[in-house]
Amino acid sequence: TIHEGGHHFGMSHPHDGYDSEFCMDFGSSGPLYFGWAGDESNTVMQYIGLTTKFSRFDKDNVYRWETAGYLNWSNNLLDDILAHPGYASVSAYVVQAESYATASLATFNSWNYVVSATYAKKAYWSMAKAATILGIPTPDAMQADLGDVNPEVPHEGDPIRFPDN
Repeated sequence: TIHEGGHHFGMSHPHDGYDSEFCMDFGSSGPLYFGWAGDESNTVMQYIGLTTKFSRFDKDNVYRWETAGYLNWSNNLLDDILAHPGYASVSAYVVQAESYATASLATFNSWNYVVSATYAKKAYWSMAKAATILGIPTPDAMQADLGDVNPEVPHEGDPIRFPDN
């Protein structure tokens, strides 16, 4: 149950992988079988059954995803905001967002993932405020238009967890 709950929060198995160079997800089979070595870690998301606890590794995993998601959402809004004729009226929000994003990356690089996610969320809130003032739809508002899918529940296709999907 704890393992499946981890999937509900957007967590994957340690033996699953993503290759950023080729922009592809991969499983641990064939020439990539070595990915199973990741299962020997202190996380409920592994298959070996080493722990049933929601460990520091699991919490860090969630906060890393949150950081990436909020910063991706912020970046997605930036182009539309900069191109809008009313940009000057919301430029202070963009500057504030940039400050939060910089702090997010600095704390992320210091491995303080919970603080990093907090700054990333603040960066997104600043960008979302600017977008709302300009009438630009925000990713979280667009996500709410998914019909009967609950936008509060992470799932494949959420732009915060899978921005290219």
